[in-house]
Amino acid sequence: ADYATLANLLEPCAAASASLADAPYLSTLPAATTQSIRTQRCATLAAAGLVSGADTQSQAADALAQLHAAGYLADSDLLHAPMWDSQAIPAIAVTYANAYTRSRVTDNLCNFSFATTSAATGAVAPPAASPMPAVFGLGNGVPPTAGVNLVFNTGAGVDHRLATPDASFAGALCLRQLWTNGMLDMPANVDAVRVNANLQGKPAIIVQGRSDALVPVNHASRAYVAQNGISEGGRSQLVFYEVTNGQHFDAFLPVAGFDTRFVPVHYYNLQALNLMWRHLKSGAALPPSQVIRTVPRGGTPGAAPALTSANLPPISASPGANAI
Repeated sequence: ADYATLANLLEPCAAASASLADAPYLSTLPAATTQSIRTQRCATLAAAGLVSGADTQSQAADALAQLHAAGYLADSDLLHAPMWDSQAIPAIAVTYANAYTRSRVTDNLCNFSFATTSAATGAVAPPAASPMPAVFGLGNGVPPTAGVNLVFNTGAGVDHRLATPDASFAGALCLRQLWTNGMLDMPANVDAVRVNANLQGKPAIIVQGRSDALVPVNHASRAYVAQNGISEGGRSQLVFYEVTNGQHFDAFLPVAGFDTRFVPVHYYNLQALNLMWRHLKSGAALPPSQVIRTVPRGGTPGAAPALTSANLPPISASPGANAI
C-alpha cells in the first residue's frame, strides 16, 4: 500500500526524464498522448509542492530521486514507465487500497471504479458481449482485463489515463493520502496482516529479480530475509537467490526493450523447485543465498538474439563473492 501508492503518484512524472527515454513502451495509447500525460503529471505534482523543479526535466529527476529514496533501485529505473503505462501500478494501487481499507465496491474509493470503456475515447461504454466469462476464466481480478478498465469517475466515467490531462492525479493523491494520513485504518489494516518471517526452521527458497519495479526487492524479498534473520537467527533454513536483470513479468520479455535487457526469472524458479525437491527427498544441501549474475541478450530491441546458457548461469553450490 505504501510503495504502490507512491509509485502510482510519481512514476508518470519520473518516466518523463530524458535519462529514461530508452524505456520499453508498453501502452496502447499513442506516444504523444503518453508524453502529454507525463508532462502534465509533473506540472501538477510541482504545483502541489510534491516535486521540485522549474521545468519538466528537473521535476522528473526529482520524482525519480524520490522513488530511489523510497527504496526503488536504479536497476528498476527503466521499468517505471512500462509498469505505469501498462496500468499494472495504478491497478495495484487501487485494488490494494480497497483491500486495506476494507472498502466496498460501491464506495468508489478515491473516485475510482471498474468498467468497460470505448477504445476510441476511453469513456465508459457497454460491452458488445459480457466480459464476465473471460474475467472468470482468465482474469486475475486486476484491470485491465477482458475489456474492463480502471475508470476515474468524472461525469459518466473515463479511463483513468484520459479522464484529466494529468491522468487522474486527484485520485492518485487521494490513494497516497490514505497511507500518509492514516485514513480509513489503512496502516492499521496493513499491520494486521504483517508477518514476522518466522518459518520455524522450515526450509524455504525465495527467488526474485533485482530489477522488479512492481514489487521492489527492498520492500519484499530483502526485507523478508532480513526479518527472518532476526526472527530465526542461526536456525533459519531460508535461502535467497536474487537474479540480476530479472523483473516481475516474464510475459513481457518478448516486448521490444524487455527482450534485450531482461532474463526469465521463471528459469530460476524451476531450478529452485528442483533443488528443494532434492533437499526434501534425499537431503541434498540447498545452495547458499546468492546473487545470480545473468547476462542480458543485448542486440536490437524486438529482435534480441536467442537465450543461451551463457545468459543464464546456474544457481551455484559455491557462489564465492556472489554469496549473500
